[in-house]
Amino acid sequence: MPITDVNETMSKLAGRSRTQLIGSSFPDYFLERELAAEGVRLTFKEGSVTNYVLTLQAGADKQIPVSFNAAVFRDPLGNIRGIFASARDITAQKRLEVQLQASQFYTRSLIESNIDALMTTDSLGIITDVNQQMESLTGCTREELIGKAFKDHFTDPARAEEGIRQVLQQGKVTNYELTARSKTGREMVVSYNATTFNDQAGRLQGVFAAARDITEQKKLEQQLREQQSYNRGLIESSVDGLITVDPVGTISDVNEQMCRMTGYGRTELIGSPFADYFTEPERAAAGVKQTFETGVVTEYALTLISHTRRLLQVSFNASVFRDPLGSVRGIFASARDVTDRVRLEEKLREQQNYLRGLIESSVDGLVHGFLGVPVPTGTRNYGMIYVADKLSGTEFGAEDVRFLTTIAAKLAVAYENALRYQEIQERTAKLEYEVAQRKQAEDRFRLLIETAPTGVLICDEKGRITEANAQLQRMFGYTQEELVGQAVEMLVPEQHRGVHVGHRGAYVNKPQTRPMGVGMELRGRRKDATTFPLEISLGPLVTGEGTWISSTVVDISERKKLEQQLQVSQRLESVGQLAAGIAHDFNNILTAITGNAKLALADLPVDHPVQRNLAEIQKGSLRATQLVRQILTFGRQDAPKREVIKLTPVVEEALKLLRAGLRAGIEIRTHFDSELPDVFADSTQVHQIVMNLATNAADAMAKKSVGVLEIRSEPVIVDADLAHTTPELREGSYVRLSIRDNGCGMDKATTARIFEPFYTTKPLGEGTGLGLSVVHGIMKTHCGAVTVYSEPGKGTVFQLYLPAAQEAAQEARTQKTQGEIRGHGERVLYVDDEEPLVFLMTRMLTQLGYQVTGCTEPQKALETFRSGPHDFDVVVSDLSMPQMSGIDLAREILQTRPGMPILIASGYIRPEDNEGVRSLGLPDLLLKPDTIDELSQSLHNIFAKSKSSTDGEQTGTDSRIRHRAASST
Repeated sequence: MPITDVNETMSKLAGRSRTQLIGSSFPDYFLERELAAEGVRLTFKEGSVTNYVLTLQAGADKQIPVSFNAAVFRDPLGNIRGIFASARDITAQKRLEVQLQASQFYTRSLIESNIDALMTTDSLGIITDVNQQMESLTGCTREELIGKAFKDHFTDPARAEEGIRQVLQQGKVTNYELTARSKTGREMVVSYNATTFNDQAGRLQGVFAAARDITEQKKLEQQLREQQSYNRGLIESSVDGLITVDPVGTISDVNEQMCRMTGYGRTELIGSPFADYFTEPERAAAGVKQTFETGVVTEYALTLISHTRRLLQVSFNASVFRDPLGSVRGIFASARDVTDRVRLEEKLREQQNYLRGLIESSVDGLVHGFLGVPVPTGTRNYGMIYVADKLSGTEFGAEDVRFLTTIAAKLAVAYENALRYQEIQERTAKLEYEVAQRKQAEDRFRLLIETAPTGVLICDEKGRITEANAQLQRMFGYTQEELVGQAVEMLVPEQHRGVHVGHRGAYVNKPQTRPMGVGMELRGRRKDATTFPLEISLGPLVTGEGTWISSTVVDISERKKLEQQLQVSQRLESVGQLAAGIAHDFNNILTAITGNAKLALADLPVDHPVQRNLAEIQKGSLRATQLVRQILTFGRQDAPKREVIKLTPVVEEALKLLRAGLRAGIEIRTHFDSELPDVFADSTQVHQIVMNLATNAADAMAKKSVGVLEIRSEPVIVDADLAHTTPELREGSYVRLSIRDNGCGMDKATTARIFEPFYTTKPLGEGTGLGLSVVHGIMKTHCGAVTVYSEPGKGTVFQLYLPAAQEAAQEARTQKTQGEIRGHGERVLYVDDEEPLVFLMTRMLTQLGYQVTGCTEPQKALETFRSGPHDFDVVVSDLSMPQMSGIDLAREILQTRPGMPILIASGYIRPEDNEGVRSLGLPDLLLKPDTIDELSQSLHNIFAKSKSSTDGEQTGTDSRIRHRAASST
């Protein structure tokens, strides 16, 4: 296997001169000599190999992992003359793939671990992704939700659509309430917070929304409102005027009866001084003061001045009321209009005086036989007690008057006590009822606060904490006892406390409701001194003791992490799309160069002087073609060539290559399960993964005197719990490959970014930051997953999950292409807007036995087809063309001739493009082949299927053959 020629790049890569290499044995330059020799034999047998990974021994202590693409070359008679191979250093590419996969895996893990239901929609309101919480909330699976309209899951679709419009117009919405209907028909009230997200160019991509079920919270709020309404109804139904007064003597509330008594409206009374409505303001103020001092006053008489200047005699009963902490908050008083009763009492006194005058002026001495005294109490007389002697004419003396007066006084006290006792009994029953109702309301309110999913904090106007619910305690790490009475600034990061005091004072001076998410970016400080982002909504509670501030606090750490991860995913997606787009255009150019060079080599004599130049052109274009393949792999447009393989030999082969390049202080330990099932994978890419991760592990152990690299494989069953924590996995059988080192390890910040493309911790020039992202990408295309755990100073372990091979995969391994790949006169209409490609493919397919009509304009191709729809057996079209796309062309052709075989190819395939061809009943788009052999194989498959379905129908007759020019331009 001697080397016959090398270029300067290969010479530099191998670290040897061209003369040293020519004539020497090819396998001698690789650590895995037998594998290199097997690669040469395989190339001669199969005609070509791609992505054949070897480790080049470039000098005494330098090993370079390289990927070979090789193909045999022939003389004009078709005899194999040798092998042409190109080599590429793939270290950078491996790191890129691993980082890309890890970032996407980490993003998905964060989304699935969130306690809120999360989803994303596009700008039209179509759901594009959900987490498991959203599945639980709706009762629908992820597959049932994705692709469906967001509005269809709510009782009011129009309001749901309006919510999406608001987000798109304003950039975000908070606390947007909707009534969702689950799959089982259950309805629940859901609160949404949503924001838009953009790509790197700032273009709107869609909406990211978080939903929380607040059904129980709404029920509690409704119960509280009903209780408050009931309490208000009791107050308003009272026949007495009811009024509350704060500690400074200002009216804070009245009922409708008090408004009727005074003639003023409720808004006019509230906030005005209580004493201003009486003829004796000083006495009114003294009554307020006495109530605060003694706790209660009864039968406190005042003269009220109404709005119409009418004077009313009013009797007040008042007592203080307190807050839950026992502090006096104000006075609750009932006022009764006693004007008519006072007037009657005055008439009674007048009547008594008149009677007394009659007695005193009588001429028959009645005065000596009659003695009467009033029954008084304060300013009121209950009546009169008297005795009369009309028989003996005995005169009543002063002693009799004193005796009767004493009896009257005692009678008055007894009567008054009886009345007071009756009134106290009535008031006590009323107060007990009101207290019970208030306690129920307070209990419901406290239950609402304590069960709230968000933190609730209440402070007085001086910033002292008076209440904190359980969620807020968990959020900040304090207990209720540690919080109450402390300044709210204890929950603010130290560097912001001074500014916060000013903001708080300004808010107290001008309180107003502030909804969630409005204002500055805020952070909280936990008991352990760590800080975290949060959102706060504020609302004032104006009381007799001042303005209290009620705050609702939400920890948005998880949301921030998800937003960051979403941005990373969008960035990775944009990079992949850009790479695939560039590769698409570049592939068209390379196809023309490679194909024409191949044709020219075949057309010219072997000894022609231009042969060497054409061979160099072909070598360069083949290397460029391989580069395009790598770019498409990064953009996930090039599917891996998977087959059923045994994992252990692939890993062992990679470790053989690795051992030669490791320093002496690193020990490799392997533990391979003897019952390991086969996996359905691309062995080259698995080899690449092991080399990437093992090389990184060796770098991490560079400063260790004794390093241990442990490789372990084992079968595992992924259950529901593991699938939940690793979203890229599904329940089933897997093979887990673990790669562990005892190196320097990584902190959480580094671990979170290792799968990002171009992220590296190595010095400039020592790494591209692509290896781990490539590993992540390979695992995703294999329907597997990669996880990582690391701690600084303790090392790192990567765990790779590859699906165990199923029967379908076993069949795929043995499935072979049947029949010849040459054509048999089939008529092909080839359409592509690239004229060099049309020229090239027309010549090449003609040489392979096809009759080809080439067109560079889709409209002219359609006219050609319509002029003779049965003159063609297949149409091959590019997807992206000006004026008319390949899908539009196919649609027009199928209208002219239903069932016409059509093959559409593209260098860049998006999911929506495949949906377009499937809707026409066509096979999935093909990634544009870069060799004529691949295109002829695809055509062969179409003709073989068509032949089977028509059961022997002839492909055409000589009379209908019309061979058109290579280009219709």
